[in-house]
Amino acid sequence: MAIDLKSLNQKTKKGTVLTYSLISAFLFLALVFFTVLIVNYNINNKAAALFEKAYIQILDFNDQKNIYSKQEMEEDIIFALDRVISQYPKTSSGKRAVFYKGYVFYNVGKYEEAKKIFDYFVKAFSKDRLIEKVYYYLSYCYSETNDVDGAIDTLKVFEQKYPSSYYSSIAYFRLGYLYEKKDKEKSKEYYNKVISQTDSGSQKEMARKRVIALENDLEF
Repeated sequence: MAIDLKSLNQKTKKGTVLTYSLISAFLFLALVFFTVLIVNYNINNKAAALFEKAYIQILDFNDQKNIYSKQEMEEDIIFALDRVISQYPKTSSGKRAVFYKGYVFYNVGKYEEAKKIFDYFVKAFSKDRLIEKVYYYLSYCYSETNDVDGAIDTLKVFEQKYPSSYYSSIAYFRLGYLYEKKDKEKSKEYYNKVISQTDSGSQKEMARKRVIALENDLEF
């Protein structure tokens, strides 16, 4: 049986061209991937450096002993955080800046402004590692504006989404406290959740005292 060398050579050439094409495509994709990686790395570094300047101010803000001193610092810190948010909105530093903007507003008594920021965070960054803290602060924003139902609803969403959270015992204690004037049985239920946890520390003892007070109609 004769071998068609011409046909064989053509197939070999086609195979070689295909191999080179695949290698070229792979190298191109690898180049794009590493280029994007380097660009993102540079962006994240720049965002982190800019956020660090704002965070140093926040540390000083936290050291202030009264709200008036904090209020004097508010404008400069918010300006610094807004720079991070506007320039690097999708970076980890950008998300942290959003959280701390709400945090600063909360700590100077601007609860409505803080509520808007934390609500936005919940919608925009629901998978972020700060989300559990956001729910906690958001509940306080509601209670500080006399919206107890809003505070309870926020913490119940937190309870459903993050039952194993580090902050769960704090959330249960808050729910127990918020329910005291609305539903004593519910209040005791949440205090007992704190008591049943192994890692709730001093809150466990406080929860026990509040359950005793509720059962005996005592005022704290």
